[in-house]
Amino acid sequence: MYARKALELDSSLVEAQTTLAFIQSHFNFDWQGAKVKFDKIIKNNPNYPIAHLYLGNVLLFTGHINEGLAETKKALSIDPLSSAMNHVLGRNYFHARKYDSAILQLQKSITLNPRFFQSYTNLGYCYLQKKQYAQALEAFSMLPPGMYDLGGHGNLVRCYGYAASGDKTKAMELLKATPSETQLKFPTLMSQINVALGNNEEAFNYLELGYKTRALPLIMLKIDPAWDPLRFEPRFKALLKKMNFE
Repeated sequence: MYARKALELDSSLVEAQTTLAFIQSHFNFDWQGAKVKFDKIIKNNPNYPIAHLYLGNVLLFTGHINEGLAETKKALSIDPLSSAMNHVLGRNYFHARKYDSAILQLQKSITLNPRFFQSYTNLGYCYLQKKQYAQALEAFSMLPPGMYDLGGHGNLVRCYGYAASGDKTKAMELLKATPSETQLKFPTLMSQINVALGNNEEAFNYLELGYKTRALPLIMLKIDPAWDPLRFEPRFKALLKKMNFE
């Protein structure tokens, strides 16, 4: 692993330390162990924004909402003109269910970089939760139809938007037009689409595929409102336990 090799050459490299703590938390689900490492990294490097950002994720994803938002805000205060930092705070407001704050922050991210497509996705998600379906679909319309970095597939996001807004016919049209190999690349999004369509069994199958393949968006399982309809199901609770959320 390159991060470990980098630390062998220079044990003080904050970027490598942060990368390993990120893997420990976001892929290996060792939330507590990673938190200890992030705390140490930040103590030694208080002005490194990425460490604050990832610690904010760890806190937020494990249910420590206010503490997570505080760390994300700290990261942004260090790098205030970063569209990515502004986006993450907006996304984290969304997961904290502070939708109006999220919308304002995501719009700021888009102003800084109109091609930061993840912000349109999360902006649409906010409008869906507020049942402002036209605004949600307008935000999703800004996404390219194909893949984009660290986001999803534009047509699948729009599919979710139609399904969540009640237009299951349009959602199914988009789903059928999306190749199965593309669907398999986005198991968490496919799970959310199936929740919105009322196909809970298939939603669980995609969640378990996401766990097997370590799909990064699965780290939001404990807090993402899209999965609220599944929260009391035994399979959902079992997955939370496997990911060390319970």
